[in-house]
Amino acid sequence: MVQASSAWEASSALSAVPTTQASEGAAEAPLPHRGVHAPRQRRKRTALGANELPVLGATLDGYRLEPVLAYGSYGAVLSAERVRDGRPVALKVLRGRHRQEPRMRSRLLLEATLLLELDHPRLVSCLDAGVCAGWPYLVMPKLAGRTLRQHLGSRVPLTRQLALSCGEQLLEALAYLHERDVVHRDVKPGNAMLDAEGRCTLLDLGLALAPHLELGTEHDRAGTRGYRAPELEGRASRADGRADLYGLAVTLHELLTGIRPLETERGPTPSAWLPSPLRAFLARCLRPDPDHRYASARDCLAALRACAGSLS
Repeated sequence: MVQASSAWEASSALSAVPTTQASEGAAEAPLPHRGVHAPRQRRKRTALGANELPVLGATLDGYRLEPVLAYGSYGAVLSAERVRDGRPVALKVLRGRHRQEPRMRSRLLLEATLLLELDHPRLVSCLDAGVCAGWPYLVMPKLAGRTLRQHLGSRVPLTRQLALSCGEQLLEALAYLHERDVVHRDVKPGNAMLDAEGRCTLLDLGLALAPHLELGTEHDRAGTRGYRAPELEGRASRADGRADLYGLAVTLHELLTGIRPLETERGPTPSAWLPSPLRAFLARCLRPDPDHRYASARDCLAALRACAGSLS
């Protein structure tokens, strides 16, 4: 188990694995004093089965597992409780066969390595990570609030002021990442959490590109359909931060209107009923050629703040 204060060597994925783990391709021996301990009382397994996710109610390396918070294509985030002090946390694991795939195991542990390097109030953080009884895991604070996707699903629209504030906060996090040569590559409503105080936090660096860790360099495609910049379709490993501005613009458009931009032959087009400063801002972020978007997240943030100021 790796504490957030530890210094990780990130030259390879296995450098982030506790020394009790065997090398890749070899069978892993359970940790001698820790592991997945089934509780005495019989508990119902997850609907997906024991091979898909750890058993709920079990203890994984000092974390008592609780219901699933969210599913992804390759992993899941479970609610959990840190046994030693009762702190609620969010624990990310790989699902099913993916936890046996060296590339996916490597990616999860490198994601933890990256998060341990970063520190920004609008960006999710990592508390702990490791491998236990064959399960690679990543532990994060359990954030209050709901994702922007959940807010959109509730059909209770955000005010324009709050929507623009979310856009500004996400751009602050993106600027921080880009200045450290990290590209998120999956900006969308489901990867941002909004709390009752109006704080918006960028989540999930599972598809991030961080060349200094060799993270994400193997991907030719990244992102989520509908939010994916054109350059992420075929050369995602060469994308830069301007790809995130595209996903941010689609997300902001959806927060403001309830729908994504209209797809046309010339690319996504902002809704005509938006104020002209907002239409112009979003249109520039959504241009198919990244050279025609804002040059950086900082420039984009300054433009959005100016736009918001003109509408107040």
